[in-house]
Amino acid sequence: MSGLQIEALRHAYGPAMVLQGIDLQVPPGRIVALVGPSGCGKTTLLHLCAGLLAPQQGRIEQPLQPTAVMFQQPRLLPWMTTRDNIALGLKARGVARAERHRQAAEMAQALGLPVAALAQYPAELSGGMQSRAALARALVLAPALLLMDEPFAALDVGLRSQLHQLLLARQA
Repeated sequence: MSGLQIEALRHAYGPAMVLQGIDLQVPPGRIVALVGPSGCGKTTLLHLCAGLLAPQQGRIEQPLQPTAVMFQQPRLLPWMTTRDNIALGLKARGVARAERHRQAAEMAQALGLPVAALAQYPAELSGGMQSRAALARALVLAPALLLMDEPFAALDVGLRSQLHQLLLARQA
């Protein structure tokens, strides 16, 4: 199976060209980091790869399924408990409630979220706990491709390092 392949990708917002002539190949099992200044198109590229935007020109071949996205902000739904936020993708897949709650609790525990946090709403969680919940929501889907857009940028150095280590351990 081939991985993510991007050829001659171009994307603009109105007259503002954001991406042009982008070619990239990411084989399965690889970690790739895109680094560049703010506004250079990293988030746009991620949204294109995730299928959240349609390419205006060029081709994206992304056979790795399922795909999960972790955004810059946790984007937890405020009216749902942490458990239900983590299990949201599983619900969309049609997984039965008891099973999705079991999987959500297991993933939360793997990422160091306290059991009590599962019954709380996002506003009741610290920023670090919200980030863990968002990461758990992505990882519980067992994605073949995980797209992350500066997910730990707003966290303190210690928590950022801890979440990086947890993520690398999951990947291994």
